[in-house]
Amino acid sequence: MPSSPEIRIVAVNGMLGYGYPLASLDAGVAAHPHAFVVDAGSTDAGPFFLGSGGSLTKPLQVLRDMRHAVLVARGPGFP
Repeated sequence: MPSSPEIRIVAVNGMLGYGYPLASLDAGVAAHPHAFVVDAGSTDAGPFFLGSGGSLTKPLQVLRDMRHAVLVARGPGFP
């Protein structure tokens, strides 16, 4: 059976707004990934959030999580 080409993916974090150590993202970048991915959230935060139209995390928390990740992903060498 022929081997498949390697695909390296960095999962920024499990849910936007929960945060992550910047050093962890930087370590992933050092592996020269082909893609960056992130989960926008979950539907298991309970019935209040599902029915309220609100979010479990605050907009500033999401912005904090995305800021460094987007800057890194837009850096040289990444499509």
